[in-house]
Amino acid sequence: MARKSPWAVVLFASLALVLGACSSSATNSGGSTAGSSADSPIKIGLINENAGSVGAYPEAAVAAQAAVDYINNRLNGVGGRRLKLYVCDVDGTVGTSQQCAEQMVSDGVAFVMGGLDPNQDVWYSILGPAGIPVIGGIPETQHDYTATDAYNFQGGTATIFPALSEYVHVFDPQVKSVGIILNDTPGATGSLPLIEKPLKSWGVKYTAVTVPTTQTDWTAPFIQVSKGNKVVIALLSGPNCVSLASASASQGNPSKIVLVGPCDSSTVYQATGKEMNGWIVTGSGPNPLGTSVQAKLYQQIMHKYAGAKANLSGFAPATFMNVMTAYLSVLKPLAGKTIDKASLIRQVTDSAGGNVFLGGKYKCPGVPFRAVCSYEVNYFTIENDNLVNGTSMVDTAPALQAAIKS
Repeated sequence: MARKSPWAVVLFASLALVLGACSSSATNSGGSTAGSSADSPIKIGLINENAGSVGAYPEAAVAAQAAVDYINNRLNGVGGRRLKLYVCDVDGTVGTSQQCAEQMVSDGVAFVMGGLDPNQDVWYSILGPAGIPVIGGIPETQHDYTATDAYNFQGGTATIFPALSEYVHVFDPQVKSVGIILNDTPGATGSLPLIEKPLKSWGVKYTAVTVPTTQTDWTAPFIQVSKGNKVVIALLSGPNCVSLASASASQGNPSKIVLVGPCDSSTVYQATGKEMNGWIVTGSGPNPLGTSVQAKLYQQIMHKYAGAKANLSGFAPATFMNVMTAYLSVLKPLAGKTIDKASLIRQVTDSAGGNVFLGGKYKCPGVPFRAVCSYEVNYFTIENDNLVNGTSMVDTAPALQAAIKS
């Protein structure tokens, strides 16, 4: 199988994840510019893909606005100063991404957050000269991982895919051979080195089997990849998760399945019965739809400020997390002080680091990628259509370093 460069891996894998999380609700927010006096609102920007052929993720903007409303109405803003969210929609084209970055400059926002934008790399040449940092983006392109004045509280694909091999290293260290089963898509095949290279560095052998997305009976490839392997790592879309579950159950579930998020959906659960019980899913903190304190708060805020029919999954949790983390760890400590680029960067890069809402800890700038401040993940077990028994947070930076090592 041809190997792609680490940056191609990151880009293709990002697109693969993004395509699996579409939604149908919508929101927008805006307003006029305002001054920077102590009683004027603090403007924050959100650029998000809300249309286009690649995908649409309106749940991200809905979640961001719900978080802002909660901060303003229940937490008294930033020392009495309200937040004002400026949302600009992109459609997957470079032109709209440029226009939105220019709109953020025109609106005079203090910083910009990401929803989803596959052309996020064009922001920096526009926002940078205007003194506008990116705080709490969702990295997708090469530049998103290395950009100056970009501080991401989550690692995206740079974290999720190495986490699959890290699970074996941390929780099943006695395993010396694993299977990897994946779709024949650019996203899955391009992500494979992020899993293979860490395994190889730890002396773990692997067998990788690629299966067409159109194939419905996965019994033969599952037998091939699970033979002699107590752990099978899966890179699949939702429908193929159903096929894999059926194949595994037909063989008496001989292997533990470790996988990324697309298989964790109510549609897949309904189609598989209980055949996925015992499978392991990577996460980045408390299950947002679970019962932890922060998860319950997230659900309550979304129901109150976004409405009972709001989509709480997709990219809603990630965007909500970015807003709340930026508020609690960056903006709130600056209450009563000047809030500008210098103070924001000074706070987000504080040597003590900070806590990620619905996540672990962050420390900016990050290593090995300066713009990624957290590489922590945890793991959940699927039990009766729910995610349970979340593990402690695990640092995937060592696996990532092994993956990108030439």
